[in-house]
Amino acid sequence: MKRFKFSIEPVDKYKRTVEKLQTGELRRAREALAQLEARRESLIREFAETTAKREAEMKSGLSVDDFLMYDRYFERLRRERTALSPRIARAKREVTEREAQLIRTKNELKAYGKLRAREVAAYNQEVAAEEAQIINEFVSFNVTTGQDN
Repeated sequence: MKRFKFSIEPVDKYKRTVEKLQTGELRRAREALAQLEARRESLIREFAETTAKREAEMKSGLSVDDFLMYDRYFERLRRERTALSPRIARAKREVTEREAQLIRTKNELKAYGKLRAREVAAYNQEVAAEEAQIINEFVSFNVTTGQDN
């Protein structure tokens, strides 16, 4: 009796490998996005904390040099936060693209699974037909040999 062989097994294995790779890429893209967003939140928090500190120092008296230092510091924080915005947008687009790729691959694998199930059902029908034919031949052989005695 012949063994079952899935007609597109190599393609199925390849797509499963691609799925694992895409899952890893998506995880890395999400981590990169999370890091960028965490950095942005850190800058916002730092800005708020330093603003409160400057206001407290201004009440007790702040020199012009310290005031200018704070201004330069705040400007650097603003520039850094502004520079993060396009990077975060790119990271979000990348996550979205990676998710779409992974969904397409999973849909293909689902289709391959359905095709495999159909091929297994056809194979099982073929095996059952062969077994029925062998049984019929065996029974007819016994019946014909039994009549000759």
